[in-house]
Amino acid sequence: MNVKLVESLVQAVESLPPEDYALFQDVLLEKIVRQTSGVAGGHACIRDTRIALWTLISLINQGADEAELARDFPGLTRFDFWWPRLITGLIKTKLMPSLPLMPMRTR
Repeated sequence: MNVKLVESLVQAVESLPPEDYALFQDVLLEKIVRQTSGVAGGHACIRDTRIALWTLISLINQGADEAELARDFPGLTRFDFWWPRLITGLIKTKLMPSLPLMPMRTR
């Protein structure tokens, strides 16, 4: 692991002007959640995996914590679990009525 490289990347991101920071977030999100025709029934998946976003949301709704998800999906990172946890929280607080139909670019 290259800690110095990661720290320099963090500094670069922190120094972005607000418009560029927003663009960075959009591009990063597109890389985290992807929808590819013919993969996982066309459902949104985490990165380039075949792990559907709705699968993780369902497991979280059934009580799975981050440690359990990490054991079940060892190739995913804590950051990968952020998006399904956010959606789950929004649904539970009724800020989002159901799983969103996200306007994603298909590959």
